Amino acid sequence: MASPSSGSSIPAPEAVQVLVLSLSDDSSIVREASMASLKDIASLNPLLVLECCAAVSRGGRRRFGNMAGVFQVMAFGVRALDGREVDNSFMANLAKIATAEIISSKGTSGFFAIPNNPVDVVNPLIDNLITLLCAILISSGENGRSQAELLLYILRQIDQFTSSPVEYQRKRGCLAVHEVLLQFRMILDQLFSISLLLPRPAASSISAEDIELSYSALSSLEDVIAILWNVSSSPHYVLGGGLGSLLELMVEALCRHVSDESSTVRRLCLRGLVQIPSIHILKYTTQVLGVILALLDDSDESVQLAALTCLMMFNNYHNALKGVCPFMEVEGLLPLLNKHSYLSDHRSDYERFLREFTKQFTQHIPSRIDSCLASTVQAFDVPWPLIQANAIYFSSSMLCLSDNQQNLALYHTQVFGMLLSKLSLSPDAVVRATSSAALGLLLKSSNFCSWTAAARFDRAELGQRNHDSMYAKH
Repeated sequence: MASPSSGSSIPAPEAVQVLVLSLSDDSSIVREASMASLKDIASLNPLLVLECCAAVSRGGRRRFGNMAGVFQVMAFGVRALDGREVDNSFMANLAKIATAEIISSKGTSGFFAIPNNPVDVVNPLIDNLITLLCAILISSGENGRSQAELLLYILRQIDQFTSSPVEYQRKRGCLAVHEVLLQFRMILDQLFSISLLLPRPAASSISAEDIELSYSALSSLEDVIAILWNVSSSPHYVLGGGLGSLLELMVEALCRHVSDESSTVRRLCLRGLVQIPSIHILKYTTQVLGVILALLDDSDESVQLAALTCLMMFNNYHNALKGVCPFMEVEGLLPLLNKHSYLSDHRSDYERFLREFTKQFTQHIPSRIDSCLASTVQAFDVPWPLIQANAIYFSSSMLCLSDNQQNLALYHTQVFGMLLSKLSLSPDAVVRATSSAALGLLLKSSNFCSWTAAARFDRAELGQRNHDSMYAKH
């Protein structure tokens, strides 16, 4: 008998490939024994089994009858993977192999396009292929984003079958969409559950590992929401309709958690909500604006900033701001929304609208000017140039129009200095142009003399800053 180390022993990859090919044996006893052996091996070395199955799927030594078994073994192997050994590129490659089987199969029509007969062969083939797709989706990383991207890739491949004129192709396409979306909803539920483990009162016990996991889950949710919002406006039947219903559930969940005791949860839920694409914005305007306005007075400054930034992002959608008026209880706001300055696409018209909006705001809600300015100034450094520009002009308008100049002297100093910096150093033309207009607004304000005296600018330092800025820019 040859020893295990002798040259006559069969290498493990070749042995596994033989077992995979045996899945198409004429004898059911052989097929069942091969399946059992492959599952045992997959539980110990899933990567080996997956690589051998993938090679059989890509290669020429394959028979139609054994592919149902191959897909079943691959699904088992994917589920057996340890999260630590999952490589995103490897999983993406498996997904490409599986979806290629849907669309085309070695130069012929894919398995989703084949006729129903023989049913006892075709049905298990389709079912196992869908099961494999779901297993790949669930196991493709733990950060949510990679799973969302993979979901969209899978749906794009299936989309052509959901609108096929052939009934059995439509049925297969719709079944596949239903199953992968169901699995993805489970992923989202898990992310929400993990994120809600975030820091509780000091008396509660939660480990550092759980806290880190929770923040990671929240960050993942934000990425996932950004991806899905963008695709929910797709013209494709599956992408637009299938994800629309899923996203509606996400909106409800995000709105429920904006009152969470964790400021991080409240902030990230806000940021997720305002990524709704314009095609869906009107449907959720009342819900989202109600949340934004409630959190403008949040006890945490980071949440206040997020709420203000979200409000400014909403202002970029025509008609969306009309939902704000009932909440703000300012009678003069609603007529503004019908004026040309609000409806126009020109920046100068929108700045005129912001001045008129600020006038109504400062007259009717003067008690909130201080907290609003504090949050608006923080928005000067957000990564979106248009939001920066809106914050710059809104804060400058508030400083010009407010009657409470004594309490706002500190903001005059801060805003004036930041405007000079933005005008000289910002790489975005809209930010520089708005900074220039805002400076002119401040300098010609009737309040200019009173607040410049309180601010006590050092002219020599200001001149040096302009000098340095010019050289830094050029």
